[in-house]
Amino acid sequence: MKLKLGTANFNDLNDKTNRSGEYTGDLTRMSENLTNLQPGERGRVSAIDAGKYATKRLYEIGFNTSAHVTVIKNDIGPVIVSINGNKVALGRGLASKVVLSKEC
Repeated sequence: MKLKLGTANFNDLNDKTNRSGEYTGDLTRMSENLTNLQPGERGRVSAIDAGKYATKRLYEIGFNTSAHVTVIKNDIGPVIVSINGNKVALGRGLASKVVLSKEC
């Protein structure tokens, strides 16, 4: 089953969907927030949990569904990540809107 949540696509989420196919579970249980990852940790973008403008901005930067992200710096100030071979600095508020599936 392919499920569309906002602008992000998900596969195989049959257990927490309503009749119209919308995901009704908690995204934070499935994945990690970008601000929770430590430097060196990797993840794959699974959703953008933001409004229309912020979602558009993140997609323009390259935070598309299934994009690979590596955290370079996450202490004080902006979160610096590597995405598609480019370093990007995101403010903590915008970074908290990015939901990732953690990779080992």
